[in-house]
Amino acid sequence: MYYLVISHLHHKIFSINITVSKSIYAFKSLLT
Repeated sequence: MYYLVISHLHHKIFSINITVSKSIYAFKSLLT
């Protein structure tokens, strides 16, 4: 049970990181 919660949180954080990275990349390409 505990492991599932940790794994789920990790997956959410990972998805958020990807979204943030894409946003930053898009923002940088807009600036140039």
